[in-house]
Amino acid sequence: MDGSAFLEKLSKLAHTKYKTSSRESYEHFIEADTEFHVGIAALGHNRLVAGAVSEVRSQMERIMFAAIDIGYYGEFPTIEHEEIVDAIRRRDGSTARQLM
Repeated sequence: MDGSAFLEKLSKLAHTKYKTSSRESYEHFIEADTEFHVGIAALGHNRLVAGAVSEVRSQMERIMFAAIDIGYYGEFPTIEHEEIVDAIRRRDGSTARQLM
């Protein structure tokens, strides 16, 4: 996948929203959120960092799925995700790091 296609995929993932009234939509969001963060880590071409992010996201997913049962759906990170993708597109690593 070339760079612009990869950024387009990240942008699509960044726009993933959910409804607190729909467990299915939140489960889809959790999966997209993980793919988004692991995808950004992959941009650095550092397998150790990408592996660490993947492992952390695996742990976070467990917590996020467990929180559904108590009715906690977390924050809506869509705006932050979009800002991260925009910073990456502008090749503004400093801003992207700060937003992450």
